[in-house]
Amino acid sequence: SMNVISSESISPQTKNEFFNLTKAEIENQIKETPNDARIYILASSFYNSVGDWASALPIINKARELTPQKQTPMFNLAVNYINTGKPKEAVEIAKKAYELATDYPVAQSVYVVALINNGEEKKAKELFPNNPELFSDQRVISIYMKNKQYDKAIVAYKEVLKKTPNDADIRSRLASVYYISNQMQNAIAELKVLKTLSPQLNKEIDTVIKQIEEGKPVQ
Repeated sequence: SMNVISSESISPQTKNEFFNLTKAEIENQIKETPNDARIYILASSFYNSVGDWASALPIINKARELTPQKQTPMFNLAVNYINTGKPKEAVEIAKKAYELATDYPVAQSVYVVALINNGEEKKAKELFPNNPELFSDQRVISIYMKNKQYDKAIVAYKEVLKKTPNDADIRSRLASVYYISNQMQNAIAELKVLKTLSPQLNKEIDTVIKQIEEGKPVQ
């Protein structure tokens, strides 16, 4: 259901039907197994993933009540806080989860995201000087974009491309950042690379390149 809801190629009506179906399944499972933490963890991850932060929060809290030392509910709570304007609270819970297993990559990543979201990027880099990949995580890039720190988003995408130069999705995202930040020649250069990676989209990409070259808004 998460893939269906996040897909741009599926109609809003179909997405809504899948959402309601999944929500009903969650409610039924909770009634059947009210003390099984797994359903609360899965449900809160689902609601977070579709941006239904209000529905996710009480379910996350129930999961934490049932498994107070389990990291996943803490991760879900941190993500929820990051997306609902509670940056300090996100750092607190992410730090707690990280300290339970400091070598766990997911814990490191969530903590870095929370710190950067709270304006503590310097502290994050001091904590993880040997883990540059943590700073090219898509969640980190999303924060850079939200804060209009396009230069940092560009650096992060370039880091990703060093490892996966043929990743068409990342190339497309980088081109978008260049376009948004008014670096049109760089945007065109990335789009030309994208043509070689996704030849089936050549017509659409050529249209975008032409619009940029003519100074027209990209449709």
